[in-house]
Amino acid sequence: LDTADTDMTIDNDALLALIGDDKEAYVAPTAEELVAEKEEEVRRDRNYQLSVMDQTVSNPLRWAAMSSEKQNEWTVYRQALLDVPQQSGFPDTVTWPKIPDV
Repeated sequence: LDTADTDMTIDNDALLALIGDDKEAYVAPTAEELVAEKEEEVRRDRNYQLSVMDQTVSNPLRWAAMSSEKQNEWTVYRQALLDVPQQSGFPDTVTWPKIPDV
């Protein structure tokens, strides 16, 4: 809502009366806030992938049924997910590790 708007198709005074005058003007996020938001988004994606992985490997019967080679693949995959924030270019450029076959 721009009080300097001269377009008379909308009654700005009536609109202001409806929404009240206790609203603050929009302030664009800073570059730091945008980076923090992107970091949070990537970490949220990573955490989701960790939770999906945990459903597979935290089952003792599934884990015991895997070969030691397969267990090692899952261990390496989990560590790669944990290391995502340390990647060069994080959070703008992320190389997601490939999930092992079950």
